[in-house]
Amino acid sequence: MSHNYYLYTLPTDDQRFQWIPWDHTFAFGGDGGIGQALPLDLATVTEQWPLIRFLMDDAVYFARYRELVAEAATTYSSFAERHFQSAHDLIAEFVVGANGEIAQHTLLSSPEAFEAAHVALRSRPAERAAQAKTFANE
Repeated sequence: MSHNYYLYTLPTDDQRFQWIPWDHTFAFGGDGGIGQALPLDLATVTEQWPLIRFLMDDAVYFARYRELVAEAATTYSSFAERHFQSAHDLIAEFVVGANGEIAQHTLLSSPEAFEAAHVALRSRPAERAAQAKTFANE
């Protein structure tokens, strides 16, 4: 989704933008009410997204896209899992307080819900990588 990120300018990095995604569960799709990812072949993308449709219909570009998906499948999964664990560790004390209660600014119902969401999120990159490997080898 086009609104599931923030852009932040790092003052110490020559004012370059950092992409800060949120709502990862929808970004990766899946079952259990956490969104549905597009199929990797993008066959369901219609003229509503004209640039994507145009590029996917180009045989040369589509072949390159398939190569990049294969590359991402071998490198991204472990990176994403480490990133999600790091983010979890960073925010955990602010989501679940010292007394074991969920902070008021979350939509979570319990500390167990927070951990369950984290486990579900960490499993998605490996699942998507398996789908990507299958797609790349078709």
